[in-house]
Amino acid sequence: MEYDLQKETRVWERIRTPQCQCRGADAAEIAKIVCAEMADACFYRALAAALPAKERRCLLEIAQDENKHAKTLSAIYFLLQGQRLCPERPPRFCPSCLTEELRKRWREELAAAERYEKLAEQMPEFASTFRCLAADEKRHAQMILCLLQKMV
Repeated sequence: MEYDLQKETRVWERIRTPQCQCRGADAAEIAKIVCAEMADACFYRALAAALPAKERRCLLEIAQDENKHAKTLSAIYFLLQGQRLCPERPPRFCPSCLTEELRKRWREELAAAERYEKLAEQMPEFASTFRCLAADEKRHAQMILCLLQKMV
């Protein structure tokens, strides 16, 4: 069998080209969310440093989950764009009032869950992944609520 450069080129064009017009917007939104997940992970690690060991483990677990979310979403970005996402490193955080920061994070986790539920509707091919991410975010909100119950 002979090598056919034109056939190979057509195959790679199909792989690299988004299959519908909306994919560029979807990919841009995914890229923003990846950056937010990475920033969240850094933020939780910074908050964890100010807590006793048991509570620290809880926030470090959430930070680890947020890193996993960023990796999962980076893979979705690659599937949509055919390119690796290389987000900038998130800034370092220096939390001021621990309970107030946790209160804000609780709200943000619930908002993230809603965002993933909407993405599940908008992108049915990734619906199960987005629903899993939404469930994680709701679980994070519950973990933060439990932490706050001990602190306030």
